[in-house]
Amino acid sequence: MAEQTDTHLSPQPNGKFTINFFETVKDGKDGENIFFSPVSIHLSLAMTMLGALGNTAQQLKTALQLLEMDSGDLHEEFCKMLDVVRSAREGSSLHIANRHFVQNDYKLLKTFQDASQKFYKADAKNVDFASNTEASRLEINKWVGEETQNWITDLLPSGSLSSLTRLVLVNACYFKGDWKSKFNVQLTKPEVFHVSSTRKENVLMMKQRGKFNLGFHAMHSFWFLELPYLNEDLSMFLVVPTEIEGLQKFEKNIDMDLLNQMEKQLIMENSVFVCLPQFRIRMNVDLVKTLQKMGVTDLFSEKSCDLKGICEDDLHVASAVHESFMLVDEEGTEAAAATAVVMNLRCAPRPPMEVKVDRPFIFYIKDKKSGQILFFGRYNKPMEHLAVCC
Repeated sequence: MAEQTDTHLSPQPNGKFTINFFETVKDGKDGENIFFSPVSIHLSLAMTMLGALGNTAQQLKTALQLLEMDSGDLHEEFCKMLDVVRSAREGSSLHIANRHFVQNDYKLLKTFQDASQKFYKADAKNVDFASNTEASRLEINKWVGEETQNWITDLLPSGSLSSLTRLVLVNACYFKGDWKSKFNVQLTKPEVFHVSSTRKENVLMMKQRGKFNLGFHAMHSFWFLELPYLNEDLSMFLVVPTEIEGLQKFEKNIDMDLLNQMEKQLIMENSVFVCLPQFRIRMNVDLVKTLQKMGVTDLFSEKSCDLKGICEDDLHVASAVHESFMLVDEEGTEAAAATAVVMNLRCAPRPPMEVKVDRPFIFYIKDKKSGQILFFGRYNKPMEHLAVCC
């Protein structure tokens, strides 16, 4: 099942960044749920790259897996990718918005402003960080809430901005898609989810029988299932180990090339009974710590940061945050994510008739038209308010 892309931007940087980011952020989080939007983080840092120079730009380019791309064409290709991702889709809503919040009377370079608008459709909004920091924070959070249908309402927590803040680059991403084949609500009932070989919890398990693309990887022992949305350019892919604790083994060998290969080798099966838990997942990520582990250090250093392509003053990134949320039910999927970059002045066997997702699994939502991964996660355990008591 070959993947089609209508954009010149290769899906490889997005995929490689996704896996590297996942491997970094999951460190020390054994047994925890993980969820993020690669495209939201990628776009926010790409916007930052517009004004980054020297080693600061090189570190960003390395972390974003963009070294093989020509710097002159990089942002043009991001622009083309955004046009494809934003194109109208029947039965789904995919919304991506970018905005700069700038201190009143603070002079950004015209070249940066023009490029931000041209490539990322990022308009600028003046606020007063210097004398009214809290009101500015609330205004940014309000905008993010509006752009994500109020799924992300407190992206910037109290204390995340200061009177020295001069610029905040924000990306908001919202997705809502109906399944091509919806689950029968009447079949949903409490069933066991194996958090581990020794721990079980009850979840609401959704069920349906239908035709689905399915594959099996014998070496790593996992089922690979595609659940398409009504617009078949968009799909959720599931990696379901055959063993209850098999995900830990798979994660040691996870590779985007492997997942891409599995996508191409999927086979349409005429009758598969799918059991999938209803689930919600939400995560906040401190991008500063994560990106530093990925080699982006100068960006956060008052001494070394070079953002002279944004303004003539000495800016550095004081904080960077990312929050994402997803809801999966019988009708489909609703997901949202937002990223803010805050800049301060220096200071194989036959497939089974049943695929039962009753153990930890990996999932991702992909826009096959552009090849971009929109959301990526690991589901280890039910959130407390969704656990079901039988």
